[in-house]
Amino acid sequence: MALPHITKELSLTEVQAGWLGGSFTWGYLITQLLAGYLALRFGSASLTECAWFYSAESPC
Repeated sequence: MALPHITKELSLTEVQAGWLGGSFTWGYLITQLLAGYLALRFGSASLTECAWFYSAESPC
């Protein structure tokens, strides 16, 4: 939904927009697989606790 707006704002070609969308998709896939593995290995509750702890400790 946002890709047409991003393409227009950044003056991207169709090929560049495709690379942008593809890189988002592959990044999302990799993090989902990693999160699924970690949830199976350590449990979803402890994984959520770690994520909350590290996001609270990050200096944003």
